[in-house]
Amino acid sequence: LQFWDVAKGEPIATAFAETGQYAITVAVSPAGDRTALATDYGAVNVYETATGKLLHELRSEKRGFGRLHFSPDGKTIARATIDGTVLRWDVA
Repeated sequence: LQFWDVAKGEPIATAFAETGQYAITVAVSPAGDRTALATDYGAVNVYETATGKLLHELRSEKRGFGRLHFSPDGKTIARATIDGTVLRWDVA
């Protein structure tokens, strides 16, 4: 995952999923200050968009993603799996 300064047309930072994992889906917080990356191994990593700094490493035994979303206030991340399970994390 690479973060870009679109005004300058330059990359700001690069954030990687753990070795051997693939990025499945990405979500950006409503304020645009955080970006969440979900992997095929059930992890959700939350990064500071401006710097690419890892803020949260969220784990679950549930694998297989359907969707990943921030709540409207940006304080919660919800992850839906392909089996219909919905998981939530507080990231305030």
